[in-house]
Amino acid sequence: MGWSAYSTPTPHNNAPAAFPGRMRAYPAMRAYPAMTKVVRSITPVIRAVDTRTTKLPPKQIEPIYNSPQYIAWRAEITSRAGRRCEARDEHGRRCTKAWPEHRVYADHIVELKDGGQPFDINNGMVLCASHHERKTFRVRVQRLKR
Repeated sequence: MGWSAYSTPTPHNNAPAAFPGRMRAYPAMRAYPAMTKVVRSITPVIRAVDTRTTKLPPKQIEPIYNSPQYIAWRAEITSRAGRRCEARDEHGRRCTKAWPEHRVYADHIVELKDGGQPFDINNGMVLCASHHERKTFRVRVQRLKR
């Protein structure tokens, strides 16, 4: 029973009853139910290998980011910005990315490591993931040059 290269498939697929709608995405697989099980159980031929010469230490979360004061500060900053990225391009146009379609971050304008005030409303802005990454990278490079 089952499927082989020389026989026709047998109609004993329980998948549509057990998982309604699951087989609709792959109509060709519906004709070969035993083949579906084989395809899902194939292990990758090439294993993922970590080739870094130096292992990075696990990321440590600063305790300030879990404090009630920080959570209130973050809520104030994001509501003030309308949960929309506040970054501006060279023409002064504001970024259009907003929550919930895009992840946004409450970011310190002057980072805490550089002496920024942690809960000052005027030291905060909302950035989308791409602008947050660019800004953080730029600030880190400037910090290394000092």
